Amino acid sequence: MSWSFSAALVHELVQAQKSPAPGQQLTFVPQGDHGRELAVMLELTDGGLFHLRLIVAAGRTDSPETYEASLLLNNRRIRGVGFSKIERKKFFKTHIPKGWHENVQDYLLPITDDGHNRHDPLPDFSATDLQDFLRKVCTRWNTRLDFDQDLW
Repeated sequence: MSWSFSAALVHELVQAQKSPAPGQQLTFVPQGDHGRELAVMLELTDGGLFHLRLIVAAGRTDSPETYEASLLLNNRRIRGVGFSKIERKKFFKTHIPKGWHENVQDYLLPITDDGHNRHDPLPDFSATDLQDFLRKVCTRWNTRLDFDQDLW
């Protein structure tokens, strides 16, 4: 699968203001017995056309450590936020830090390059519940959702 987006352009898209594309249901849908998921197509508020999608999922709605978020461009993840209970090392270097971290993908780099899927620690990030997690991810990726409406 070819990739034609530079790291600089992807960074600009992440930083650009985004909002849901018109006509979408902004509700979490049940996933299994205890989980929920929200998937939203996004558009740039300046009118640029890119195939962007935000996905926020909870394995267990009562356990913030199971929450994950992904920002996809052309159905490939360009950013992610997740939690790791333990630090994971690769060749004696921390590859995935313990706690909250943000994945930063660069598909122009070889898969063997550490920058292909970097895990940057988010030491000041925390989530009290799924709504709080969604709000913080949206702030991080400059995405405007209507938090006054009921997302459940």
